Amino acid sequence: MPRDQPVCIESSSGNVFADLQFPDATDLDVCVRLAVAINRLIAARKLSERSVAKLLGIDRASAQALKRYELQRLSLGELLGHLTALGCGVETRIGKR
Repeated sequence: MPRDQPVCIESSSGNVFADLQFPDATDLDVCVRLAVAINRLIAARKLSERSVAKLLGIDRASAQALKRYELQRLSLGELLGHLTALGCGVETRIGKR
């Protein structure tokens, strides 16, 4: 890009999926945030993929997919269950936007 052309910068909404106009942006955002929390817990505990699989009741391929944020096969409920299995309490808040 030539230096003399102006650059258009657009502020984010806080949800990259909504910014990219994905139809299920809110669901994707929530799932990614939960997966980030799960992966941080796994990293903090220095768990191997085998340990993660056993603890979460999944196979190693699923543990690898979770680590790589390949979340297509995971539901919101499964991610919440993984957090519970890792010893986290999960709280849901409902309010006005």
